[in-house]
Amino acid sequence: MTVAGQTAGYLALDGNNLVTDLRAKILRRLEQLGVDTGEVCTSDTHEVNATVTGRGYHPLGEALDQEAFLEHVTETVTTAL
Repeated sequence: MTVAGQTAGYLALDGNNLVTDLRAKILRRLEQLGVDTGEVCTSDTHEVNATVTGRGYHPLGEALDQEAFLEHVTETVTTAL
């Protein structure tokens, strides 16, 4: 969305948290695409559901190819823009 000459991008992801560095990588990618300000939101923390076997889930970015994921982000944001 662009308001008063600034483009904002909000990425809503269906995932369980994010690994620490992935949020920063996504925000840098948004900036490279011309987004002035952005944020990344996940749909679920699973804090209460993963108590029996430790964490019990993978935060987004832990068990996937981050570069491939960032390419999907690029394609999606480019289409949205």
